[in-house]
Amino acid sequence: MKILVHLHLYYQNMLDEMIALLQNIDNYNYDLYVTIVKEDFEIVKKLKLFRSNAKIIIVENKGFDVFPFLIVLNAVNLQDYDYVIKMHTKRNMSKGVVLHGKYYIASGSYWREKLLCFLESEECFKTAIELLRNDSVGMISHYKLIDDEIGECNESRALELLKETGLPSLDKKFVMGTMFICKAELLNPLKSLKLREFENSDSLKIINSKRDGSLAHVYERLFGWIICAQNKKIIPLYHPSIKDKILNYLIVTNSIEKCN
Repeated sequence: MKILVHLHLYYQNMLDEMIALLQNIDNYNYDLYVTIVKEDFEIVKKLKLFRSNAKIIIVENKGFDVFPFLIVLNAVNLQDYDYVIKMHTKRNMSKGVVLHGKYYIASGSYWREKLLCFLESEECFKTAIELLRNDSVGMISHYKLIDDEIGECNESRALELLKETGLPSLDKKFVMGTMFICKAELLNPLKSLKLREFENSDSLKIINSKRDGSLAHVYERLFGWIICAQNKKIIPLYHPSIKDKILNYLIVTNSIEKCN
């Protein structure tokens, strides 16, 4: 078994945290590709000390973590791998948010921790691999992040890209935040697509109203859709307890009432 790991290290001060997570898969055979938007000798030195054969690629600062991921996919032969891990740095949030009226994301590092739940411990990663060995399963993430909310500004463009791959439009589930582990072969359709021109990431951060509907957000949907289009499921690492469901419902309901 061999794994392709892509880490987009935009927030370079989070490198130690990312390395700590990757140490939970030390017992597995994997290739590490790290993309950065600016050259930094100390970052490269630390990465090479951690993993001497790590491949470091400097990319343009566009398309958030999505454009760098596509660069890596196009640089490798996916047939060499069984699984792909996509991870990136997500800054702390100053306050909790409700996404699509269903999911509560707490402040601080909570969202980043849920996005990377399958790397939280050796046991969590072992569970993810065991789940992926089921033929019907294609992708793993946290239950709060598996969604089917599309948004009009994303759907038509995502459907156009899906049509270009030759795959049918089936279930439209995807992983919000684009961090996941999946079967490598299921990502092959992405390599058939011509690489588009992505928007500058910093510009999108400033113009918040245009962030949803950007090409990166279109691909966010597409990553999940192509899994479903190949008759595979996107499933959670674990299912929420009754207590979790009740707590989440109360928080979401309270938040929506305040907004109204």
